Amino acid sequence: MTQEASVFRDPQPGVDQAPAVPTPDFMNALLAALTQMAALSPRRQADVAVAMRRAGLGCAVSEVMAALDHLRREGCIENPLQLSDGGILVSVTARGIERLAATAHRHVVAELVAPAAQ
Repeated sequence: MTQEASVFRDPQPGVDQAPAVPTPDFMNALLAALTQMAALSPRRQADVAVAMRRAGLGCAVSEVMAALDHLRREGCIENPLQLSDGGILVSVTARGIERLAATAHRHVVAELVAPAAQ
């Protein structure tokens, strides 16, 4: 089993409930939170739980996992890594930043490319 498969698994009939369907607003807010944290990392990585806490986001684990899976399939994040403490580390892609720039959270991208205050 690959690391990606251990993080984003398909629901098993009779075991898992119906998958949560995240709203576009939640996915955009999650992507914004991940991008803000990834901007501080040389590898463009973000810890999902820490990024969500910093952004004040909260929801069911199933909804977070569904949102992460959707963002991964769209190419906005990559390389999900399950950490030993149960956390998830993801890398934000250029496509993810482009998507974010087209949302109400575009201020996040503007802050990333703005010249540093002197």
